[in-house]
Amino acid sequence: VQLAVDELAYVPNQLASGLASHRTGRIGVVVPSLTNGVFGDYLRALHDMLLPEDFQVLVLNSGYVPGKEERAIATMLGQHPEAIIISGVDQTKRARRMLYEAGIPVIQTMEIADDPIDIMIGLNQGDAGYAATRHLIELGHRHIGQMAVPLDSRALKRREGYRRAMAEAGLER
Repeated sequence: VQLAVDELAYVPNQLASGLASHRTGRIGVVVPSLTNGVFGDYLRALHDMLLPEDFQVLVLNSGYVPGKEERAIATMLGQHPEAIIISGVDQTKRARRMLYEAGIPVIQTMEIADDPIDIMIGLNQGDAGYAATRHLIELGHRHIGQMAVPLDSRALKRREGYRRAMAEAGLER
């Protein structure tokens, strides 16, 4: 049989296999950027962890746009992944409902919030911006700048932490 499979270059129909087994071997991942270097490392780590476990990682990019993220989630759920990993916690009401109703593990990463959809792995971005700025202040720095990408909600939360630390130290700009 293997000889015939090799000779014909047969590729199994994963959709049919998934229907029969209720397993697709797919993990969906939605990230806001494919050009931000953080997400390259993030995706590499996911691949390094999931591929040896025989999962395929399907990736979609939302471009930091809530409506695009919503469409990416719907598209991903249409592929019947066994789980979905999504960057951030600021999903739209419709996206959250789709994820709740999917009946699969949903892992929100890179941030934490009071109302997880399912599993949350991350940190408080505002506290991180505050802690980094306080550290620089404690080292004696007084002219501290901060840059944020306007579309990235995590960067904006870090900026708020920066502003809070600067205000407490009397160094507002």
